[in-house]
Amino acid sequence: MVFPLAIKLTKQYGLKLTGLHFYRGTGTNATQAFTKVINELLEIGQQLPDWEYLDFGGGFGYPYQHKKVAFDWQKLG
Repeated sequence: MVFPLAIKLTKQYGLKLTGLHFYRGTGTNATQAFTKVINELLEIGQQLPDWEYLDFGGGFGYPYQHKKVAFDWQKLG
């Protein structure tokens, strides 16, 4: 896995890796794409000695047309 190498390099150069950002894509309504990775990202974040944040982003979509799928905020929560 590449992530332990990233942690090693930050230590080697005196840097701090304090957070993770998950970007799914702009205008996505695919709630499951976010929810299925939450546990994995939490496990990765716990490997960071200076962990401060986990950011989920990507421009959540809005169903502008009738009968389009909306992002399920309750499911994400």
